[in-house]
Amino acid sequence: MGWVADFRTGTVTGDGLLRAKVSVTVKEGGGKSGAGKPPSKFKWEHVRSRLAVGRERALKIAGSDVRRATQRAMSNRKPIKEKLIDLGVVNGERLVAKRRQIAIPDKVTSWKTARFPKGFLRSDIQYDYDATTDSVVVGPTRLPKLNKLHEVGGQVQLWFVRTRAPASVPRRLSGGAVFGITSNTPAGTNPIEIGSRRVRARRYMQNGLDDAKPNLAEAFRDAISGP
Repeated sequence: MGWVADFRTGTVTGDGLLRAKVSVTVKEGGGKSGAGKPPSKFKWEHVRSRLAVGRERALKIAGSDVRRATQRAMSNRKPIKEKLIDLGVVNGERLVAKRRQIAIPDKVTSWKTARFPKGFLRSDIQYDYDATTDSVVVGPTRLPKLNKLHEVGGQVQLWFVRTRAPASVPRRLSGGAVFGITSNTPAGTNPIEIGSRRVRARRYMQNGLDDAKPNLAEAFRDAISGP
């Protein structure tokens, strides 16, 4: 009598949330049955119980491995010194955007802030065991629209959100300019739509899963332990 493991991984989306999913199905198999065969000395109900405990522990280890692999693939940086970008005249107003976050092409950047010194998105990648499906899910828990956009790509609308003028303004930008930041959401007072941009798929969750996959099966070694 033996055990056959069906090991599956993949990325799933639901309710706008992105997840990497790892599951394993173990079936009792092998051996022969029939008249004349002596009864098994194994207490299979006990074995199944021990296997369930070991499988949950192994899935949590697998989830942790996928989480670390995803985090390692991110660019984890502090915002650069503030730059002012002249966006031109829109609706009769000269718009000047303050930018501190310049991303690296084809790579997800997890920006360091005072609240998230290890990076916002990097810190937001979590994993949790789901007992209802006997699997573990890994992924970000906040800003589902933005996080999914980084994974699968797509079109995003750009808005100019008004802020206070910086303490020091170059002469070429002084004289009636309106200061603000560019954003993917129309926040603040009287936001102005300034266009859209195409975001390439960066597959950060899929890449993290792919990087960790060769080592995932090792987490299930000796899953059954104890008396």
